Amino acid sequence: MHKKAIMLNRAISIVLLSVTLGYVVVTPFTKVEESFNLQAVHDILYHGRNLSKYDHQQFPGVVPRSFVGPLVVATLTYPLKLLLEFFGFTRLFVQYAARMVLGSLVLCGLFKFLKAIEKVFGKDTSKFCAIITVTQFHLFFYASRPLPNIFALTVVLPALASWLNRDIQQFVCLAGFGIIIFRFELVILFGICLLISLFRRELNLNNILYICIVGLIVLVATVGIDSYFWGRWLWPEGEVMWFNVVLNKSSSWGTSPWHWYFTSALPRCLLTSAIFIPWGLRSDSYRTLLLLLPATGFVCAFSFLPHKELRFIIYTIPMFNAVAACGYSNLYRRFGKSLFWKFCFLTSLGTFVINFIALTVFLAAAEFNYPGGNVMKSLHAIVPCEASVTPVNVHICNLAAQTGVSRFSETCPFWRYNKTEHIEPDTLRHDKSLTHVIIETGAISDDVWRRSHRRLADELGYNGIGIQGPSILPFPTPYVKTEPVLSIWQRNDFNT
Repeated sequence: MHKKAIMLNRAISIVLLSVTLGYVVVTPFTKVEESFNLQAVHDILYHGRNLSKYDHQQFPGVVPRSFVGPLVVATLTYPLKLLLEFFGFTRLFVQYAARMVLGSLVLCGLFKFLKAIEKVFGKDTSKFCAIITVTQFHLFFYASRPLPNIFALTVVLPALASWLNRDIQQFVCLAGFGIIIFRFELVILFGICLLISLFRRELNLNNILYICIVGLIVLVATVGIDSYFWGRWLWPEGEVMWFNVVLNKSSSWGTSPWHWYFTSALPRCLLTSAIFIPWGLRSDSYRTLLLLLPATGFVCAFSFLPHKELRFIIYTIPMFNAVAACGYSNLYRRFGKSLFWKFCFLTSLGTFVINFIALTVFLAAAEFNYPGGNVMKSLHAIVPCEASVTPVNVHICNLAAQTGVSRFSETCPFWRYNKTEHIEPDTLRHDKSLTHVIIETGAISDDVWRRSHRRLADELGYNGIGIQGPSILPFPTPYVKTEPVLSIWQRNDFNT
């Protein structure tokens, strides 16, 4: 029996790791929100201490971000970079490796969280929590994406595990790291956890003193490291917090109604497993409340900010899943009691099938969400990477730059990659120094382009989800709608 349990745990671990790495392979490119951290990883790997060549010198972003996360990922990726270069792989494969490293760090945190769930709620609940999570799309899709929230998730998950295990000192250390370096708003989530610990009489004067000391050490570390990279004294997350919370300027990137997290984001993340949260709460009220209170309180607090994104509450998904897992586990324990409970449990397993169907639709849509990365891949496949009579000089439009183009995708050393912004399409067409132009489809009519260029390829982008009638299957099925969004144009007089 013990051997079977070990084999099952190993199987779950292999599945979780395979899913994490699989998302990187299927959707290897990144968007503008991930740009700073990805470019920082690249620059640390390829430029080292030559800060003048770093991307943030030219594109600093609206607010400064911390280099601590990219520094850790780049350090762990460096041996893989050497190995890939030895076998002749391009920089793009180093991007794969960096994202896999980040995904593995998140996965390590998730394993610790599941271990803590096992200790508090039991083995069945921990296993069901893993199954729920792997049949959902968003957590594993985001797990390898170089967002500040995901760097934070690498410490949030082990911090929550420490809190569930009542290891207050380790919890405080990890919480301080996450709050001060990555996402200051985590003070809400961890603050509620500390209030619960205070109510349970787990906090004392020594703990409070420890909190102050840890906070000071982490603050000094991030200020020292980030001031070196930015070339001025600063605390990046402090400036981000001031910009987003005090000045409330994040609303410039769009606003959503106060209920958006509860009516849109969480239902999409949790899918059908959400219906088991009330049953989990009923089956183990006290212990599930320990997870529900911080998670719900955090989401409620964030609902007051006008600008909302799913990634802002990504930390709460494992907490909600653990509560739902208590519901599944309760049905599993009742399985042998009567035919009614057998039916209930077997029916509940159908929710995993529904989750998986939704996951495949989300993943199919995600493949077309990064046309910039795909169009760069197409360009390198069509135009040989070699020293040519006319040196390749490609201009990359804003849409392409925001949907997958990074320094990792600039794989040909003989080419010039130009991302200069705010240039009119007609100016690009007349600029004879540009041999290739990646531009939004339809920015200028094809007839005008053909006077001086020829089209090499079009790249499709996501255009919604449609429903098609019965064909192979006897019922209507969803499909991903696409449309051409980017085009590659080459000058007629270009000679390779």
